Formats: sequence, structure tokens, C-alpha cells
Amino acid sequence: MAVAVLQYGGSAAEGIISGAIDVSNITPAQKYTYWVRDRDAKPDEQPSKNATKFKNALKKAGLACHILEKREIEFYYSREVLRAAQGGITEDEKVVEDILEGDQSEKFTKIASGVCVPRGKTLRKLLQEHVLCKDQLNEEIKGIVARLIAWKKEILGE
Repeated sequence: MAVAVLQYGGSAAEGIISGAIDVSNITPAQKYTYWVRDRDAKPDEQPSKNATKFKNALKKAGLACHILEKREIEFYYSREVLRAAQGGITEDEKVVEDILEGDQSEKFTKIASGVCVPRGKTLRKLLQEHVLCKDQLNEEIKGIVARLIAWKKEILGE
């Protein structure tokens, strides 16, 4: 079983919404495909129009899509990961704490413009070092992982 994380944001996501990008060309041989989309709205608001259109376009193609409950994926980073990314700078650690406790009225990257928001290899390394058990995961993320584990069992015939 292989897991691939593909980013489809900005104009690529717009292409999926409009139909210019045919998702059946992206995942034709993959029976197990699960799309996750940022909400792009505060948790107490409806998902953005584009998030809803994105999900509907995938649903029309017969694919499962989950719109996050929090505004963006960065709001799911654990405190441990974000604190470690600040390299011991106490003021920056306080900023990320405030962001995680905030109302998510603004995009994460905008309110975190002065601190380190790990990406790519750095994020992967920090996750491996600081997320050591599933209990550290957000409940919503645990649900997504549980779905993928169910697929693994189905693939393996368990």
C-alpha cells in the first residue's frame, strides 16, 4: 500500500473545480483515493464556496473528499512541532501558541508571517521527532488515519 500526498491548491484546485483538470486522469488506477481540502473559513462558518465546489467536483467524479473542520492544515500541526520549529526563540513560541488558541479568522500563514512554519523535509523531520504516538493527533486527523488503516486491512485481506 502506498500513500501519496499531492497538493492541489490555487489554480490547480480551480482547474479541478471548473473541470479543466479531469481528476480521473490523476488517479485512474487508484481504487483508494481520499482528498482533503482546507476549509478556507473560520471553523464556525460554512466552508468557503471554492472548498464546497472542489468537494462537489470530486464527488461528481466518484471520489471521496473531506473538508477540514479547521481553517487550514497548519492549524492541525501539534504544539510540539510548531514550538520546535522556532528553534528555542521564546517570543516566537508564544506567537505560535497564540495562533493555535486563536479564532482562525485569518489564514495561518498570514498571522504566522514572523515565525517559522515548517514545510517539506523540515516538517517531515519535526513530525518524526515530536509526534510519537497517535494520541498526539487531533481527533479529526485520527478519523482520517483510521479510514486509511481500514483500507490497508481491506487490501491485505485482514
